[in-house]
Amino acid sequence: MLLLHDIAGILEGKNRTEVRTDLRNMVVREFTEPRSTNSPLRTVLLCESPHSEEIYHGHALAGTSGRTVTAALRQIPDIRAIDTQDAIGCLLRAPMQHPIVDSLGVMNVSLLPLQKGPYCQYVQQDDDYKILLCAFEKVRERVQTGRHGLRFRKSVNSGLALTKMMQQLTDIVLRDLERRLCQLPDSALVIPCGHFARNFLREVKKKSRRPWPDQQPDLRCVQHPSRWPRAKWCKLPLWLRQLLSLIRDRAIQ
Repeated sequence: MLLLHDIAGILEGKNRTEVRTDLRNMVVREFTEPRSTNSPLRTVLLCESPHSEEIYHGHALAGTSGRTVTAALRQIPDIRAIDTQDAIGCLLRAPMQHPIVDSLGVMNVSLLPLQKGPYCQYVQQDDDYKILLCAFEKVRERVQTGRHGLRFRKSVNSGLALTKMMQQLTDIVLRDLERRLCQLPDSALVIPCGHFARNFLREVKKKSRRPWPDQQPDLRCVQHPSRWPRAKWCKLPLWLRQLLSLIRDRAIQ
């Protein structure tokens, strides 16, 4: 896989095959294909990266954020209720014959985790992983703020070598994301969730010739599912009401 091959080349002093094997274990399944011949892919939620629960289950949105998405979808009126509280990633593993679930896709910007948790066993035994993890964390931190875009300059907390690796990693993730997005059906609407996803999707759109359905203004501030409200479903923010309405409308069109 291109992403893993390139990252393995960045890690110095470690056997390339061994690095690729380790990192490949971190890649989880995404849901970016039509669920069935009768259920085309309509809407794709673009999130950040897999975390520990996703690694454990082997697919995207398997943890708390995934359960939050399911809880939000349960608020959509006038459609057969989703009668489970399982994480949305768990529901997407097989067709449900439910218009909402079967029309929905989920993917991450990065195929590899960008946080420390999933890498703990490797960080303890290998300094190369510490360097990689530091670069991932810095990329996540800077892009997540929404202010810096995807181009980095040396800062007080990042030396020139680390800044260079951050840029290399960002370019690798961006190329791989573009490849995966271009494999989606032209009719699929990609909704970036959070600053991190928005910044990467914006860059892909600049470079790609793929036709992109128009993005509604109210959906330009959709937050990452980890920030969605989990208790006061009767007081949904405007962007979440708009998102749920969009998912519903596209599912039944």
